[in-house]
Amino acid sequence: LVLPIPQEKMYSLENPPPADYDPNASINIYDCFNLFTTNENMEEEWYSSRDKKKKMIKKRFSLWKTPSHLIIVLNRFVKGRHAHKRDDFVDFPLKSLDISKYCIGYDRKNSKYDLYAVANHTGGMGGGHYYAYCKNLNGNWYEYNDRNVDQVHNLDEIVSNDAYVLFYQKKTTDSR
Repeated sequence: LVLPIPQEKMYSLENPPPADYDPNASINIYDCFNLFTTNENMEEEWYSSRDKKKKMIKKRFSLWKTPSHLIIVLNRFVKGRHAHKRDDFVDFPLKSLDISKYCIGYDRKNSKYDLYAVANHTGGMGGGHYYAYCKNLNGNWYEYNDRNVDQVHNLDEIVSNDAYVLFYQKKTTDSR
């Protein structure tokens, strides 16, 4: 999934803020999912044979079945006349990403994920550097940066404004 990063937190009647809402809090991955699944007006009208007239139509993305591995690309690169890279901090969980709210199919109850890797990008549109954080089979996190591999002791380092691609694996029923 390629998720857009909102300019600010988006709430509506369909998506009210949580009871503990903090307007100064950073953008989180759920804000990106909310923007991705928001109704969008289409430019063209659709002819309804039932009503015998043209109607404005909307599109909305939802998930029917959740995959065993979920790869999320944070859309940090803005194209167009004023192309640039967005360096917004987007908070995301290392454990139990719950996307059940965005799933409309029969797989809704089985839609929690644990993070196992993050691809990061530093720099801008003209160039930059990639490095990664990966969780090893031994349960420890490591930073892979060119030839250097270092264990990560402070897990807060993994969630940063350099995060570009997030790799999640579906939780199994026995690991909940």
